[in-house]
Amino acid sequence: MSASLGLIKWLAAHDPFDRAVLVCGHHPTPFTGTHDVVIAASSWSDIGVDTVAQILACGTKRVEYVPCDEEDRAIATAWRHIAPSAVGVFVPHRHLRHGPHLTWGKIPLPRRALLGLREEPPFPLDGDDQQRTIAALSVLSARGIIDSDYATALRATGQHLSATGCTACGVCTSACPEGALSLRRVSDGASSHGNITELIHDLGACRSCQRCIMLCPIHALEPADSISLEIALHSTRETLARVGTRTCPKCGAIYPAEEGPLCAVCSYRQEHPFGAALPPELAQRLPASVAQALLGAAGTSNRTDSSSAPATDSSE
Repeated sequence: MSASLGLIKWLAAHDPFDRAVLVCGHHPTPFTGTHDVVIAASSWSDIGVDTVAQILACGTKRVEYVPCDEEDRAIATAWRHIAPSAVGVFVPHRHLRHGPHLTWGKIPLPRRALLGLREEPPFPLDGDDQQRTIAALSVLSARGIIDSDYATALRATGQHLSATGCTACGVCTSACPEGALSLRRVSDGASSHGNITELIHDLGACRSCQRCIMLCPIHALEPADSISLEIALHSTRETLARVGTRTCPKCGAIYPAEEGPLCAVCSYRQEHPFGAALPPELAQRLPASVAQALLGAAGTSNRTDSSSAPATDSSE
């Protein structure tokens, strides 16, 4: 379990805190109230904007930080930009009692988990970090405390794709582990059979693994620009390609309409009913007469007819 997920699960298992106070590990423990939680980290670079958004989405009213060196101040500026009204500099509150203190990377199990009670977070925690961040941003957007302009500048893990010469074979849709690519058939008069197949890219689900690019049999897909969290937040879908298609009457596969009445596989089988054709590289190494005989053998259907059978002696 990642440190950020452990923290979010701990927060989700408790009543909402008034403040989550972020402090670097070498700074003295700040004075906080009983409804505050202190989170100490050796490096603030471990705590990204996504974690701050998830902390707020768990119900924490404010995230405050104790100023440290210049590098940490720059990180804190990024935290503040995501939700200016809910993130700011720490203000000491002197109380006789203080709330819990947590150490980043060493988050304990919440009591609810120890007692076997169900946690009820305000957003799903079973996805990866970007899915949790997108869900958290949706919660903050509904509350009206997110800076949407700043979210537009933040980079998500996905990226745009471009498609050239797509044949709607469906290899990329099967290869994508996130289900970010899909084929959608629509009715249109652009093809002879009135079918158009669209390749759809779900930018919110994309994780830039590039398996679709590596496994595309015709190298139609290419990576393009990265996407922002704002685009991922709204699950933007892009149409990468529109292909006029037919359904093969023999195997049922979808293929480009301009390829003819059969798909490429069935056309090949029809042209070579007795097996594969001789590879051109091998044909070049054989005598011309032998190569010609082998190349023509696959398309010859009367090799075993009576004309090629040995003559029989009529006297028998």
